[in-house]
Amino acid sequence: MSRAGATFQEMVESWFLNWLMGHRGLSGRTVESYRDAFRLLVGWLREERGVAPDEITFDDVGRDAVVAFLDY
Repeated sequence: MSRAGATFQEMVESWFLNWLMGHRGLSGRTVESYRDAFRLLVGWLREERGVAPDEITFDDVGRDAVVAFLDY
């Protein structure tokens, strides 16, 4: 799938695998902490906003949603 047509899930996975691990060379522990933060965000979106994990779009993770998640 082209980057323009990629889902949120595909983009996040690519970011973890290609950018964090490949380009940045971050440690496994650092990558795990990013993963855990995303898991918390996905759970929050499901519980607080009613968005299923496989239906998350970039609109669901805009500035207001991220600020609300961090306040939570």
